[in-house]
Amino acid sequence: VVSLWNPINNTQKARNAINRILNEKLKEFLEIFKSSDFQKFTYCAGPWEQVNWAIFDIICVNRYLTVLNKDLVNQDIEKLKKFKKPVFFSEIGCSTFEGSDLFGSTAYLYYDKSLRKDEITQAKSIVYQIEQAKQKKLAGVILFTLLERHNDSKCDFSLVKSSEELSPKLALKNV
Repeated sequence: VVSLWNPINNTQKARNAINRILNEKLKEFLEIFKSSDFQKFTYCAGPWEQVNWAIFDIICVNRYLTVLNKDLVNQDIEKLKKFKKPVFFSEIGCSTFEGSDLFGSTAYLYYDKSLRKDEITQAKSIVYQIEQAKQKKLAGVILFTLLERHNDSKCDFSLVKSSEELSPKLALKNV
């Protein structure tokens, strides 16, 4: 089974069709929402989505910044700033195993149970991503995710250990 939203498995023609449908639906939803009492609207876009930002008040993009994709993300930011709207990283984070900071949101693809759990890597990566957002004068960031699903997982992105006391991990203490 091939996911329509998986950019790796789609041809350019398919991606263009998906993005056209996405933007049509976003415009329809926005017309409905604009009749509500809300004042500002945005959409949190994945890096594979080509959103028509002209219809939104705020730009939100899910970007897990790493040293490997820094140049590409910086190019994205410069393009998005041309809309003269606040730009947010609507999803940033890092997994908790040694070397996971190189892989961003795809760290789970490289996870191996033999890898050492490493909250310091997670903490440094999140601080790095926030500092980069400040340097680029972004409006803000949203961290992913607060609560870990499994206590024994080295691949989790959470900032709080799930236990009775919900203790913060090193990354949350450093942010």
